Amino acid sequence: TAIALGIVLGAISSATAPAATVDVLWEYKTRGMLTTTVFAILALDDGLALVLYSISSSIAGRIIGHGGQFAQSILGACYELLGATALGAVSGLVLNFILRRIRDPDKSLALIIGVMAFLIGAARVVKVDVILAAMTLGVVLSNLAPRRSRESFEIVEQFAQPIYVLFFVIVGARLYIGGMQWWLWVLAVVYVIGRTAGKMLGANLGARFSGATESVRKYLGLCLFSQAGVAIGLSILASMSFSPKIGGAIIMIVTATTLLVQIIGPPCVKLAVKKAGEIGLDVTEEDLMRSYKVRDVVNRATPTFHEDSRLGDILRTIAQTDAMSYPVIDAEEKLVGIITIEELKRSFVDDEMTNWLLAYDLMRPVPDVIEQDAPLIEAITRMREQNLSYIPVVESRDNPRLVGMLELSAVERYLSGEVIRRRQLAGT
Repeated sequence: TAIALGIVLGAISSATAPAATVDVLWEYKTRGMLTTTVFAILALDDGLALVLYSISSSIAGRIIGHGGQFAQSILGACYELLGATALGAVSGLVLNFILRRIRDPDKSLALIIGVMAFLIGAARVVKVDVILAAMTLGVVLSNLAPRRSRESFEIVEQFAQPIYVLFFVIVGARLYIGGMQWWLWVLAVVYVIGRTAGKMLGANLGARFSGATESVRKYLGLCLFSQAGVAIGLSILASMSFSPKIGGAIIMIVTATTLLVQIIGPPCVKLAVKKAGEIGLDVTEEDLMRSYKVRDVVNRATPTFHEDSRLGDILRTIAQTDAMSYPVIDAEEKLVGIITIEELKRSFVDDEMTNWLLAYDLMRPVPDVIEQDAPLIEAITRMREQNLSYIPVVESRDNPRLVGMLELSAVERYLSGEVIRRRQLAGT
């Protein structure tokens, strides 16, 4: 019995919760070899767990005396796997055929639920793995019709959230901590330690054999701790396949440890991608705008002219810069206007007046100002709304001391370059 329990728990422990892990990767905008490897593993991990569970449950059934001969147990496992795959594939084909002819979202929702109900019932009748059959349906549908399947999944997600909550509430209701015997606590501790060590060692060895990068070898295992839906679902299947003692023990152990690994899993993922240097590398220009403040990109070296500066002095100064707009200040160093390249071009129309023109004659009124601690996206939004190519930056509203100039074209070039730089760091 102990060996059978260990085999089944070992198969269940291979499952990894993709949602918690992916949420961390998306939140921290990660990009790189470690992130790519984690996504690839999560896509296949649960399918492998289902295969391992089918095989292990057949072997465990033989060990405890009601699974027949070894060959018969293996044939039974193959029947469950192939039968579930075939049933899921047929259901996926049928659902795809139906959805091609139905455009009404309300009707689509009813038909999707109907096909899923049929799939679950048929799987129970022919005694094949329900979870693998449902997963196969999703794989078939998403590959046959990517756009249509995406729309279908969005429809299902509209009502799926309460079902998820109800599922975990029912599972949690089975966990009576006060009624857990001491040996169950021991097994739970051993399960967590063994699962953690197995993930770390297996990920490291697999990365070494495949010639993966150092970051994957070192930190991949840390990204695989989370455990949730599939593991709990398999434990429920085990409770229906084995005696109440073994089935109850499996549910208690998996449910109790899920709470722990769901707490430590996301922080470990964050630690792994941080150590691998992949945080913040999968960003867009919009992301950078939201993360930066004006002070991070303001041009503090823009030449500043007093209002009595002569045109000749202005031209000699701007010849050494690439800025397109220049602030003008008064005797008290307060911002009074802006000179742009357009004003300078118009000053050349009358050669006789050129030597007499001052900054005061060339400047235009200040259209707007922004504080240096304002979010960059606010500054860019204001420039675009007012059709401005620049905006002066001041220290604060209470202290309107000029800090520099923010030019839209220069900011856009900087953001584009930063996105390219980060992607190069990620090796993609």
